[in-house]
Amino acid sequence: LPPEKKLLIFDRTNFLMFQPYFKSANYEILDTRGESLNLPIMFKAFLRNPFKISFKNYFREYIRSVKPKVVIAFTDYNLFFAKLKEEFNDITTIFVQNGNRGLEDGIMNVLEKCSDKEFSVDYMFVYNNNIKKFYQKYFKGEIILMGSFRNNQIPIKKANIDTKNPYIVYISQFRKQLETPLKKKTWKLKNKTVT
Repeated sequence: LPPEKKLLIFDRTNFLMFQPYFKSANYEILDTRGESLNLPIMFKAFLRNPFKISFKNYFREYIRSVKPKVVIAFTDYNLFFAKLKEEFNDITTIFVQNGNRGLEDGIMNVLEKCSDKEFSVDYMFVYNNNIKKFYQKYFKGEIILMGSFRNNQIPIKKANIDTKNPYIVYISQFRKQLETPLKKKTWKLKNKTVT
């Protein structure tokens, strides 16, 4: 079984960026994407509910076993995490926004279409006021503006600016595409080929 810890990291994603701020012995990580599975926890989850085997029941059992005071996620788009307070009201929950959000983006689109619009996270660290206003429609809890944690780690250097020849700096979120091009997929639909 995992050891009891005061702090549980919910989902290893993005944790490396935050790891220097945590003492190694003070937390436990719950892998939520199948990176690792704890067999005794799986067995306990099965015994608790043998007719409903699911990752959610595994996560619940893991949390029960660790008995954390605080559960933190470094992603803001896990709706299971956003519902933890329903079952674990005595645990403080925190999430940190990890990327830009827009209506075409996953979580905002999901929340707009979601029939259950009551989520609760104690502390939500988000990029800006627009995100704050959006999350306020769906989440109970304190929303704290902090910008991008990743960008905030870069030290700001003062530059000597030539006032006669000023310049503009554009900061892009461009990411290099895959080295190998994506293969075309072909489907046959009613005797027609679609690529």
